[in-house]
Amino acid sequence: MNRSPARILAQFLVDQGEAFLTQSVDWCVQVNSMPAEKPDKRIAIYSTFARDAGSIMRTGQTLYHPGLQISVRAPTDEEAFDKIKNIQTKLDALYKDIVAIGGDSYTLQSFETMNPPFFLKQEEKNLRRYYIINGNLTYEEII
Repeated sequence: MNRSPARILAQFLVDQGEAFLTQSVDWCVQVNSMPAEKPDKRIAIYSTFARDAGSIMRTGQTLYHPGLQISVRAPTDEEAFDKIKNIQTKLDALYKDIVAIGGDSYTLQSFETMNPPFFLKQEEKNLRRYYIINGNLTYEEII
């Protein structure tokens, strides 16, 4: 089964101990959404624009590196920044990591960050802070 690159990267963060799939705990990870309700400490991974990686000469098939945005939300600036820096460290070290989701497995070759973590916004009501990283994932399904 094909999984979205955002879901695959979410599983990588779970496997690395940076996130949880259970939605009621701190540092739970969402794919393509960031619910407004608690917990305050959340991670979201959004699909963004892919980068063209050329094509296969024999078939003409175009290859892409999916674009992803990792967003971290926390009640304090320090908590949000510390978490996004920890995630950046894991992404920088990513090299040929295997991720399994159900019966499907993927080799994550690399994650190319497009920017260092940066502050995005502070909510007016809850005062929660957001930091993000953008980048491209190189991966393949193991068949």
